[in-house]
Amino acid sequence: MPFTPVHSLMGGALLFSSTSFLMKLSGRVLGISGIVYNAFFGEKQTWQRIFLGGMSAATLLMKSIRPLWIPSVASNDQGLLSFIGAGLLVGIGTKLGSGCTSGHMLCGIARLSKRSIVASATFFATGSLTANYLYNPSIYISPPTITLPSQGDVFLMIFSFVASISTFYIIQNIYKSSNNKLTKMFSVVANNATAFFSGFYFAVGLVFSGMTDPKKVLSFLRLAYPSQWDPSLLMVVLGGLLPGLLMWQFYTSKQKAPLFDRTFHLPTKRDIDLNLILGAAIFGVGWGLKGICPGPAVIVAIAHPSVPMFSFWSALFVGMNVAAVL
Repeated sequence: MPFTPVHSLMGGALLFSSTSFLMKLSGRVLGISGIVYNAFFGEKQTWQRIFLGGMSAATLLMKSIRPLWIPSVASNDQGLLSFIGAGLLVGIGTKLGSGCTSGHMLCGIARLSKRSIVASATFFATGSLTANYLYNPSIYISPPTITLPSQGDVFLMIFSFVASISTFYIIQNIYKSSNNKLTKMFSVVANNATAFFSGFYFAVGLVFSGMTDPKKVLSFLRLAYPSQWDPSLLMVVLGGLLPGLLMWQFYTSKQKAPLFDRTFHLPTKRDIDLNLILGAAIFGVGWGLKGICPGPAVIVAIAHPSVPMFSFWSALFVGMNVAAVL
């Protein structure tokens, strides 16, 4: 797969803005697996569904202006059962392990959460082992190349990042300028607007980064093939995780509460238990089988509805609900 340093860096920057401002303004962790589960089966809070609405809107927009950036997912030599198996493992793993790449890696490591650091290390390890040794990698291997964006693409990516920062600051400043009588009412509107645009820019960031392409993800996980290894997702870490860590450590964590709520809604578990490690390991195997995790799966399913993606999501929902009663 081509190495796309600029695309992935700018995608990571949008992941940073969406995850960090959802926490700063609403006090919420942007964990896709948790948001999806709770939107349909758990808490069923309004903001969770609005967030997914934002992701859906961004997906349709990106499909219309950059259709090749969201590849379709078709059944390959492993057949439909591989999508079902991967979905089941991802569902069980994310529920049992309390998160996936977004909640643990982007948000958890940024807070220096020991649970998220252990979970991320675990699912990257099992994901890499699966992609290298439990899956036929020859299907996806291609000669390494470097792809740089066109001037139009550069403009689109810079514009999107500036727009994301501006959007959140506009919401914040409108809220601050409201009088006391309107503050309580507008906090609901502001929270919902923050959820929508966090979902919107998060989806755009995933598309820019290349994480919606399973082949690209698997090329990153296949460390045993250095001549074909695609390091693009390291740029996502550079653009998304590093600034997120700095913002949390030196800014957001100093706040007594998020702007639109009375408290930060952070995970309460602190211990590194068997469920965390086992869940992260199971998720990693499912991720390494197909290169699909919940966030990109939302985008691909909306952009390219298909039997494989329907099977993946059906199995994922079954896996989540099975793990919920374990």
